[in-house]
Amino acid sequence: MKRLELYFIRAVLITLLMVIAFSPIAAIGYFFEGVASLTLQATHLLALGYLLLIAFCAFLLSPVFGENKS
Repeated sequence: MKRLELYFIRAVLITLLMVIAFSPIAAIGYFFEGVASLTLQATHLLALGYLLLIAFCAFLLSPVFGENKS
């Protein structure tokens, strides 16, 4: 039973990681679909905000903010 629980937890975590990895790709596609159809709705702007949040977090994780600055 314990091994089955571990496999189930691994499957859930892998699925969660796959969703997290796919979500920016889906957001980019959804945003560009709104731009192409010339109808930017609130959900398209939410997708843009999500992408900007990811870009901001990547910027904060960049080496620019590292402790060993020269």
